[in-house]
Amino acid sequence: MRKLRLIGTTLALFMGVALFAPHSADAARKKKPEAAAAEPVAIEQPIPLEPAGLDFGKTAKEVTAIYSKAIDKDYGKAYTEVEPGTEQRRLDEEVQREKDAFKKSILVLDAPPSNMDGTRFVGEFTYGNAEAVMRSVRQGKERTLFFIGDKLWKVIDIYELAEKSKMGADFKSAVAHIEKMTGVPGRSRAANPEQGRRFDEVDWANAKIHLRLIHWDEKKVAVAFVERATAARLSELRAHKEKPPVDMDPAVKGVLR
Repeated sequence: MRKLRLIGTTLALFMGVALFAPHSADAARKKKPEAAAAEPVAIEQPIPLEPAGLDFGKTAKEVTAIYSKAIDKDYGKAYTEVEPGTEQRRLDEEVQREKDAFKKSILVLDAPPSNMDGTRFVGEFTYGNAEAVMRSVRQGKERTLFFIGDKLWKVIDIYELAEKSKMGADFKSAVAHIEKMTGVPGRSRAANPEQGRRFDEVDWANAKIHLRLIHWDEKKVAVAFVERATAARLSELRAHKEKPPVDMDPAVKGVLR
């Protein structure tokens, strides 16, 4: 771990403009294999969220305002090229529709069922614990933002896996992409539903954020940014537990057969 910390101090900001030198991860990968780590691989550089201003602890209202500004910025170039009049009004309407869609996307997870059931997000949320989610689709990237007690604590981005994708054509390429940015190989963890892990993952962490690369399937990969302080308190914050299904009386079962 000491070697990883020394490597981490020489790296630029995570997700910055410049990519990290790939030889750091290559060199680390050549080390003698070790037993599976009990903790995520440590990186010391910040892992900033985007868009500008987004951070854990923000309320849904604050996040909505941040995305409103981000959407305006997304359309900045279009406004410099649009003709005044009808075309500009149409552009105004398009921008407003996108802002409204994000604002209205909030889903309060007060009680089942919801459209989160049966999705790959099962296990990432609970009902009856002041949790909610919001969804965004910007610049070709799907994002789900998770709140608990009206505080943002987790962000999950979804990427397609393809030859021209930012993440590459397969999960191995996606792992290499993140390793190139962090400069160190992550910790690989096989799916283990008993431990709350439904898919294979590779993860990293700094003092604030647990970064998880999740192998959803052969066509999609998820990147989760999780606030560690909140994750450490989930047993307290999720005091409400869903009751298991009531087992049917054996006599009734016999009749239904």
